[in-house]
Amino acid sequence: LPQVAEALRAEVAARDLDEEVAIANRAVMATPPHAGFDPAGFWRIKGVREVPFKGLPVLHALWLWRDERAREANLPPGRMINNEALLALARTAPTNFPGLKRLGLRSWLLTSHGEALITLIKQAVAQPADLPGRPRQREVDDAESGRETRLKDWRRTESERRKVPLQ
Repeated sequence: LPQVAEALRAEVAARDLDEEVAIANRAVMATPPHAGFDPAGFWRIKGVREVPFKGLPVLHALWLWRDERAREANLPPGRMINNEALLALARTAPTNFPGLKRLGLRSWLLTSHGEALITLIKQAVAQPADLPGRPRQREVDDAESGRETRLKDWRRTESERRKVPLQ
């Protein structure tokens, strides 16, 4: 790692990005620590709007289950089972192993947790739990939306011109 850090420092200096890196580092340092697991976080999964209403309790149950299993395994939740797989499970709600296999779930996951997933899905369908409220979207006026679009366009153009990542 020390060699990688030195190579990155040299690359930053060669591209004259010292100030940008310092700003980015200050922004990261100023970010408060993660508040922890959000039981309502499943509402923010890209594609949640395409899940049928009856599949939302399944998705919520899977969201909670995944976090618990990931903590036990000391893995990031998305490494346990990704969001696309959660959405597929919620949309189809399979209640047997062939149904799980058709979704293309990893074999280790089926071996270790297949029975638990089937039980969880059956329970969420039979006795749907109350869902946490959907977070409200922030109201944005036209002027702010225009500024945001112009800023994003500028950032994209500038990152391409300087051959640096968009961030």
